[in-house]
Amino acid sequence: MCRYFREKSSYLGWGKTKEDVYVAATSSIFQNLTSQKLLAVHPSPSAKLFKISNYVSDVDLIRNTTARYAFIVDAQTWDDLHSVFTPDADIHFTWLGDHGKVTGVENIGKLIGASAANTVSQHSLSTQSIEVTGADTAVAKTYVTVIHEGTETHRCPGERFNPWGWYGDKLVKTKVDGKEDWRIVERLVKLNLPLGGNIDLLSSA
Repeated sequence: MCRYFREKSSYLGWGKTKEDVYVAATSSIFQNLTSQKLLAVHPSPSAKLFKISNYVSDVDLIRNTTARYAFIVDAQTWDDLHSVFTPDADIHFTWLGDHGKVTGVENIGKLIGASAANTVSQHSLSTQSIEVTGADTAVAKTYVTVIHEGTETHRCPGERFNPWGWYGDKLVKTKVDGKEDWRIVERLVKLNLPLGGNIDLLSSA
């Protein structure tokens, strides 16, 4: 095998071995990756090692922001909504009419918290489109499937409510603890399919 890779490549006609060509090609790939900030050179010249860069794109940061919402709502840790929304954010659960529209992250937590009282839930996010529209602005659309179930202390114990819909978000870039991140400034919650189950499961509906 070693002899094979060291044989002259007559069809190349460059007087180089296949091993030489392989090394040159690999070097070119690393140069392209490092120039695009996908790889970072290890600081030790003697080691000549490469490591994955900790660079995170705006799209990845936005994806994490939208994912945090699902975890927070299911855990019902309403104070953590500050890591998703701006202080003056708007949200509108369109199928609830004017009752489902509030402004301010504190009021968002109160509305969702009242609706989710004595329930357990799982918010599953799937298909998603993200577009960075400016230096510090972006829009996102995310499909969501939700299951709410009443606990034993709920007036509808064991019953379920299942909306299938999507989130339409407008986001702005900000800094948190000196690091760039994204927050939702406006969210529309719309349905794709008719509501399933018992909507009365939501206490404030």
